Amino acid sequence: VSQTPLLMSQQDIFRSLIGGAKFGHQKGAKEATSSTTNKHISQPAIPQVLTTQVSSPDSAKIAKPAASGLKRPRRPELLRRPLSAIAAKDLRKRERIGVRGPDVPSPVPYFDQLLHVHGVPRHIYDALVGRGYSQPTPIQMQAWPIILQQRDLIACAPTGSGKTLAFLVPLLTRLQVHSPGGLRALVLSPTKELSQQTQREAGRLLEKGPEEGRLQLLRLSKQASKNKARLQSHDLLISTPKRLLDVVKAKGLKLDQVEYIILDEADRLFAEGFQEQLDEILAATTHPGLVKCFFSATIAEKVEGLAQSVTRDPISIMIGMRVSSSKDVDQELVFCSTEASKLLTIRQILTQGVPPPVLIFLQSKERAEELYREMRGINLGVGVIHANRTQEQRDAAIRQFRLGKLFCLICTELLARGIDFKGVGTVINYDFPTTSVSYVHRVGRTGRGGKKGKAYTLFTPDDAELLRGIANIIRQAGCVVEPWMLELGRPSKQRKREIGRKGIQRPHINAVAEARVQSAQRKQKREQRKAAEEEAEGKKRSKGRKVKRKRSEGEAAAGPPKKKAKKKQAA
Repeated sequence: VSQTPLLMSQQDIFRSLIGGAKFGHQKGAKEATSSTTNKHISQPAIPQVLTTQVSSPDSAKIAKPAASGLKRPRRPELLRRPLSAIAAKDLRKRERIGVRGPDVPSPVPYFDQLLHVHGVPRHIYDALVGRGYSQPTPIQMQAWPIILQQRDLIACAPTGSGKTLAFLVPLLTRLQVHSPGGLRALVLSPTKELSQQTQREAGRLLEKGPEEGRLQLLRLSKQASKNKARLQSHDLLISTPKRLLDVVKAKGLKLDQVEYIILDEADRLFAEGFQEQLDEILAATTHPGLVKCFFSATIAEKVEGLAQSVTRDPISIMIGMRVSSSKDVDQELVFCSTEASKLLTIRQILTQGVPPPVLIFLQSKERAEELYREMRGINLGVGVIHANRTQEQRDAAIRQFRLGKLFCLICTELLARGIDFKGVGTVINYDFPTTSVSYVHRVGRTGRGGKKGKAYTLFTPDDAELLRGIANIIRQAGCVVEPWMLELGRPSKQRKREIGRKGIQRPHINAVAEARVQSAQRKQKREQRKAAEEEAEGKKRSKGRKVKRKRSEGEAAAGPPKKKAKKKQAA
């Protein structure tokens, strides 16, 4: 929340709003055009050089040394042996590494131990230390020795904490050299973009290795799927579940020799739609020594239960809390009195200066397109990606964003979740996230690789029922929230399900679309009123005809009218 203290009058106004206060149209319009709504937004300094150039898309996802103050031992021999049980316990406590399972190996706090204790190849070690960082991230510290011991693993760590390298380093170490026996490892991701990221990281780890016997890795693209012999000759296959299943069924690809299967973004792969595909793949991987590893930023208890049901004596790792955001992200909640004022707020945030580049999240592709049309008038590079855009348009927007040609990119969470945007300076939640998991994944697009990030989340009175859960996550990340936010009520389970299905109903963003809808509504009302009037007029005419007909029938029954005698005029 903004550092400026929240005045009691504002708090009272907010409570009145969520209590059902009503405003007239003119007053609402005045609020929408007023800049005083957002006077408490902090004003980040505008950088001297306003550039959106991001770091290389291939840059490593290894955090800088942790704030725990873990120092490199002066005696070199200490780097050549694993930590003692007491030292391992102290390290886990400092780094908030929660573990559960039998015979958990000691974490690896130094890269040197990979080389001297765990036998990681020199070229992989050189690729890691060549990035300029002195120690692994917490998830890497604990995941590396577990996978190297060929143990099943369920790992949960915040976004941007280095999960990709947490499974690639031990996986490539275990595979070592190319084997002509066929496919030995699978890495499954929910999206094509995430598969591409994994392929890039694996390629960087292997590029300095010896040419002879080099591991063969392949991302299963549409073109690569056509040659069965080529597919079977690779050691590591990176794919989405659906494309892998299509190849298994169409080309007869065998998975019985697969020794390792890694699920990235496991919570999504266990969700409805993916779970059936995953069941078929797991049924086809029949190797007796199959190792299964699941990684995600958020793992619900239900998902963890499903993961445990398909693993053998797994070790669970929890970095921080089950649903938590990165402490490298400065998170702020911004109150807007109406939906209309959100557009003014986001323009104010962008023009005052924020760390570029910027990702803006909306709840639907229609709203993303509406905001894009509204923001094209700002003198900043703006792009948009959503499901209605073609693959070429999405790829072009992502490429321009990474090259720094776009200042901000508007997107939906569903599409952006699987894309690794390295170097993002700011995230803006234009539409309030409907779940804590959604918030964590959105905010996790910034503050990656040990870099600092900024996140703004706009909220209106319509979002009050969801505010408490998000405020708790922000507070746990070390950011400031107002105490009254933590006292708000929570939605019922039924209401949560309803929000999950339909989302929060919001008006159109742009004035043109809103006016068009209002015009259509007015036209519909006019037509309904006209139809009602015509129906009433028809009934009136029908009633008149009936009265006239009855009168005529009565006159016919009485016979012709008698002539009245004329009175003689008096003389």
